[in-house]
Amino acid sequence: MLLDYDWTLTPIRPRPEQAILAPKTRSLLQSLARHHRVVLLSGRDLKALRHLARPGKSIGMVGTHGAEGANLRGFRPMNPARVACFRRQRNEAAVVLRRAYGNARGMEVEVKSLSVALHFRRARLSRLEEKGLVKYQRPAVHALLY
Repeated sequence: MLLDYDWTLTPIRPRPEQAILAPKTRSLLQSLARHHRVVLLSGRDLKALRHLARPGKSIGMVGTHGAEGANLRGFRPMNPARVACFRRQRNEAAVVLRRAYGNARGMEVEVKSLSVALHFRRARLSRLEEKGLVKYQRPAVHALLY
């Protein structure tokens, strides 16, 4: 059973670090893990996922969109050269996003272990502005990577 963490197991909160797994949900997952293989999936890094979910050893975790894993048989971590490449690209993307959105009210650039996220959950944006945000973000990140 592969379960996404944010928006599936926890509601979206004003700040990413507030999305703590409810004890009742954790208990249910641990009960399921006694009979089925249960894995939490997240864009968050494993350190953050461990802190927020506190899943225990019986529940597997896949963090950073598949780049990290814990409590999983057969999972192989990325090689160090690839990790270094991801971190360089993450840093470059963070610079671009901070330049574009760093002063915008309610916008937050979060640098994770191997990725970067642009949070706009606290910003007051219309649907058209959200589409414009995505429209800008794709070419900016694409230009960094290719």
